[in-house]
Amino acid sequence: MSTTFEPQATVDRPEVVYIDLDGTFLRTDTLWESVLQLTRRKPWLICALLFRLLSGKARLKSWLASHVELDVANLPYRPEVLEFVTRQRDLGHKVVLATGAHRSIATAVARHYGCFHDVLASDEETNLTGENKLQRILEDCENGPFHYVGDSRQDIPIWRKASTASYIPKASVVGAARAACPSARPLTTNFLPADMSPADRLPNQSTGGLATGGLATGGLAT
Repeated sequence: MSTTFEPQATVDRPEVVYIDLDGTFLRTDTLWESVLQLTRRKPWLICALLFRLLSGKARLKSWLASHVELDVANLPYRPEVLEFVTRQRDLGHKVVLATGAHRSIATAVARHYGCFHDVLASDEETNLTGENKLQRILEDCENGPFHYVGDSRQDIPIWRKASTASYIPKASVVGAARAACPSARPLTTNFLPADMSPADRLPNQSTGGLATGGLATGGLAT
């Protein structure tokens, strides 16, 4: 499998690659998945859920994470994005999962797939989307060059600051992504060998999903 665009590495400072989760790495939205699971398994908490909606998205996501545990292994992912992430890691880039999802969900996804070095995610105080995500990314890469992969108009501020970018080719974001970052290119699948399933691309399954040198206890492994 190959992708249409790749960030450029330099000898002294490899470009950091940031990957969005909901709608980008995954084909679904973990917030809605959490709400659906709560209503199915704990319907007596629906009134509490409605009350939490008034407290803001950050606290809503944190509350949901404390009541619902998603089975991340069964969430639909995009094989082309997994392949892209794995390739960038192999090329020596630092690859970070940067998402508005709650940190517990993001960390579970990162551990399952074992291809991310670190996770930037929402907590009880901060909903990590839009400008909030951009500021966290700039802090993480120390205002250095970075590549960003996203799928929604909430990613526009990040695409504007990215040195290079990719986007999931949805009609609602193609024009916005290109306007925000002229170098932005669609991330698509060109080829997947017929005898290879997407699961064959998962790195280091024998180590419980943690790639060597990858996500450790919430940060970069040494």
